[in-house]
Amino acid sequence: MLHLFKLVDFRQKIRYYHRTSYKTWFKMITIRLMRIGAKKKPFYRIIAIDSERPRESKAKDILGYYDPLKEPPEIKVDFEKANYWLERGAQASKTVQSLLHKVSKREKFSDQHSNT
Repeated sequence: MLHLFKLVDFRQKIRYYHRTSYKTWFKMITIRLMRIGAKKKPFYRIIAIDSERPRESKAKDILGYYDPLKEPPEIKVDFEKANYWLERGAQASKTVQSLLHKVSKREKFSDQHSNT
């Protein structure tokens, strides 16, 4: 009855610790929205964060914001930061992908009209 702890080979312990540390080092980064508005007044930040973290957790980087209550909805994105995270393998959520697409279209449209 005194065998409360199972004896484990030293090499197995090293493999176990290596596996757990590997999971913590290489987490997937996602670009998604974080709600920061009051009740019935949504306001969102576009952030880069670990995929396993809750919505209100600390973000690795703030890329911009989205205000759906203004007419037209106000979207501001720092494309340099967004490209930095996307080049490093970050996955954007579907909502953020559509917002980035809208902003890029709007910028191309304004650039064409400013040149003419």
